[in-house]
This record gives sequence, C-alpha cells and structure tokens, in this order.
Amino acid sequence: MRFPPAFLDEVRARTKISDVIGRSVKLIRAGKEFKACCPFHSERDPSFTVSDEKGFFHCFSCGAHGDAIQFLIEANGLGFVDAVRELAAAAKLELPAADPRAAERSAYRQRLFDVLAEASRWFVAQLAGPQGHAARAYLDARGITPDTREAFTLGYAPATGQALLEAFQHRKPGLLVDAGLVIALANRAPYDRFRDRLIFPIRDIRGRVIAFGGRVLDDERPKYMNSPETALFDKGSTLFNVDRAVVGTRRSGRLLVVEGYMDVIALAQAGIEETVAPLGTALSEAHIERLWTIADVPLLCFDGDAAGQGAAVRAALRALPGLVPGRSLAFAPLPEGQDPDEIVRSGGRAAVELLIKAQAPLADLLWHHEFNNAQTATPEGRAGLQQRLSDHVASIRNATVADQYRIEFTARFNRQFPPLGPPTESQATHSVGASHSGDILNRCILAGLVRYPELVPDHLAAIKALPLGDDSLRRIRDILTEKGQAGHDLAGGITRAGLGDAVVALMHAASLPFSFLRKPPSERGRADLAAAINALEREFSRFS
Repeated sequence: MRFPPAFLDEVRARTKISDVIGRSVKLIRAGKEFKACCPFHSERDPSFTVSDEKGFFHCFSCGAHGDAIQFLIEANGLGFVDAVRELAAAAKLELPAADPRAAERSAYRQRLFDVLAEASRWFVAQLAGPQGHAARAYLDARGITPDTREAFTLGYAPATGQALLEAFQHRKPGLLVDAGLVIALANRAPYDRFRDRLIFPIRDIRGRVIAFGGRVLDDERPKYMNSPETALFDKGSTLFNVDRAVVGTRRSGRLLVVEGYMDVIALAQAGIEETVAPLGTALSEAHIERLWTIADVPLLCFDGDAAGQGAAVRAALRALPGLVPGRSLAFAPLPEGQDPDEIVRSGGRAAVELLIKAQAPLADLLWHHEFNNAQTATPEGRAGLQQRLSDHVASIRNATVADQYRIEFTARFNRQFPPLGPPTESQATHSVGASHSGDILNRCILAGLVRYPELVPDHLAAIKALPLGDDSLRRIRDILTEKGQAGHDLAGGITRAGLGDAVVALMHAASLPFSFLRKPPSERGRADLAAAINALEREFSRFS
C-alpha cells in the first residue's frame, strides 16, 4: 500500500518522536533533545540522540538515523505500512483509502506547490514595484522593516482584479483556481482572489507555500481573508509561521501562540521567532495537537480584551482531554485592550519577556475563570462552581492528570469555602493541640492512618487533600501517601525524616474517643476510620 506524501507529512507532524522511542528506550533529557544508549548496538556511553524539533533520531556511533516510522521499522521489526498504521492510529488519523492514482495525485500536488511558490515570488515583486507604494507605507507605519518583509516574503496583490491572471497566462486557469489564486464563477469571467491586499505567504512545516493570507490597507472591507481550503491547505489545522517557529523553539525551548499575522511578525522582528498563529479561527483541537508536537507547554498570548480572554478559555477547554503528564498549555496575561503587536511597539522585547515571565498554568486560568463568574454567595451558586470544576476534571482522559486536577481544585475550593477545618493551611493554628474542631478531626484521621496505613491506597486523593496547618503534619501525610501502603516501611520513613517526636505529639493531641485511636488496632477501629475518611470524601466528591 502506498500512502500519499501529504498523509505521511501529517503523520510525522503529529507524532512526537520522543514519545514513540521512549516507550522502549530510556531517554534522558539533554537540553532540548534526548540521549540514550543506542538500541541498535551495544554501548555503555550514550551516543543515541532524539530530537522532537527535528523529528528524527541519530546514533553517532553506528550511524542509525531516521524518523518515527523508520524507528518502528528497525526497532520493532514492523513493515512500513504497519509502522505508518500504528503512528496514524496514535495521532487519530484515518488511513487514506487505497488509491491507484496516488502517483498522479502526487504530481498534481507538486504542480500546486510550484504555482504557489511562483505566485509568492510575484506578490513580492509587486510589493517592491510602483503599485506597492501604499502597502509599503502601511508596513512602514507599523514599524515593519525591509529585512522583516524579506524574511516573511511579504507581498502585495494589485487592485485591478486581473493582474495575476494576466501574469500567469502560462499556467492553466484550472490550476490557478485549484490553488486558490483565482475565483471562477459561472456568471462572470475569472478574477484574482486577492485584490489590493498585503499578502502573507502561509507555509507548511517544511517551508513550502501552501496558501496566502491577505490584509486590506483600509477599513472599508473585511480586514483579513485567506485562501480557500485546497488539496494542500487545511485552515483548521494550519499555523502561520510554523516552519520558522520550529527553528526558534529549538533554540529557546518555548513556543508562543498569538492571534494574528502582525503579532507573529512584530514578535519575530523583536527577536522572538518561536511564535505561531491560527489563521483567523479559534484554536482547534487539531491546532493544539500540532502545537504539542513542537513544544510540551505552548504559551498562549492572546489579546487582553474580552474576546481574547474568551478565546484563551475555549482553548483551555479543548486542551483538557489531551493533557498528559508534562504536557499542557500556559497563558500569558496581556494588558486589557492590548495585543502583542502593540506591546512590542510600545515596550520592545523587554515588555514581552516580562509578560512571558508572568505566565499562568492552565489550572489557574480555569479556576479564576470559573470562580470569577460564579455566584458564590449562595449554596446553589457554590454548587454550580463545584459542578463546572467537576465537569472539567471529567473531560481529562489521563487518570493521573485528572487526579491532580481534582486535588488542586478541591484544595482551592476548600481554601475559599472550608468544609470542616480552617480557611487555609497558612491560616490554621500551628499548635498540635489546636482547638478548631475541623482541624482536630483532620489530625485524628491522620493519627488513625498512622495506625492503619493499609487504608491509604483506597483513599489516596482525599488524604492528599487533607487540610493540615502544621508543616510537620503535612510531612507525615506525605510520607503516608508515599510509603504507607502495603509492603512499605512507614516507621522507617518517619524515623529517617526526623518526625518521630511529631508523631508522638500527634497521638497525644488526637484525644477524641474514636475507636481508631485506641490501642491495640482492631477491626472496629479500621472500619470507623474508613467511615471517617468516607465522610471527607463526600465533601471532596463534588469534584470527582
């Protein structure tokens, strides 16, 4: 079976090669890449490198080299077709149907690439010529230098509506239509799609022109328009500047996402080249998956207005199902009413770097969005907040990440609306003999768990979220969750941590007449402790 080149490009673009190789080879991060002992020959010192940015592996000893497909072929003994099938399934890509005309389609795609590359050169020439005067003046007013224009191969589409058609008479009209350069309607003669617009070439990850974006020079028409979808161009998964951003991310280790062409260009001119933008659409699931093949935690720098912040929240919600350990989104809070282009023009790169340093994780964005929009003065309003947070947790497919979000949201909610204990751990009394009833109950439960550590695995999330005001008690709790499971040395862990005296003090302070605090341990005590923890879990279950 032969796969279309475009499909193989998509498989490679959506595949993080370190994830593929890391399933069978122990990888060690080394800067922006990974290293390991080569799986293809015996060695003691690692000479095998894996690069997500470049999308390939290489061994400096034996010369083994290739992409994710080649690795599955050589390491797992798969055939080419089976290797592609496996990667496509992981990337949630449907295999193309067998096509006897694949070679013909490949040649057709190449003709599209050729005509688009030629059109890009023609647009550049028009910007430099007499007709491009107004477009050059617009770029000058926006502070875009000639070097930046050249780096992004910016161009201009003349206003006549026939200029490109006349210049491309050597090309078949149907090819120009298929490439999105010309519009052909039944009731009128063909005409240029882009007219009197500044032109932005849109490239794939390999740097090939696949489409164009155009911006008007006045405010009388819709500001931006893009090429239609073609055999080369899928608007819903394409990112502007992705080819340059991959190189920039390799150097900086970060990836910024902004809203528009001019934001990308302004940041690049300021020296921040690791920046992409969707093409006038909301950030889709396909966009996010593409971003994750470039960086583990892309940073979204959307406009500071209500629309921009709404777009950030929608992107966060779309990302939740795909979160895995180490992979997420982050958000840079832009000043209200400002976009990255304006920030660069007013404050330069330093202003942008300050905003990047103030970035917030995805959990922060969701919490503040839901909390700030909740009516928390009533039980019903608080219940609504709980339900929305619970829905967000439920949408996370990875169980480990979902558990951490549940713990995080539970802790934040309990700090705002304490169910049993003090408002926050920092506000809790640091005396072991604290008088707050909720705090005492929490200490009693902790003391009970020291006696019955076998209950820890069944109630891990609730124990991790147990509010405790004293640092030594929190350390005891942490040792319980790490070692207080069957087969682990709890006493040794407590002794090595220097917490023996704290445990003794805890046992004396936890003086309520609970059966699980009495000696010796008993089945009744174990059952009562489980019931007490279940009561806590009912408090926390609003997020489960």
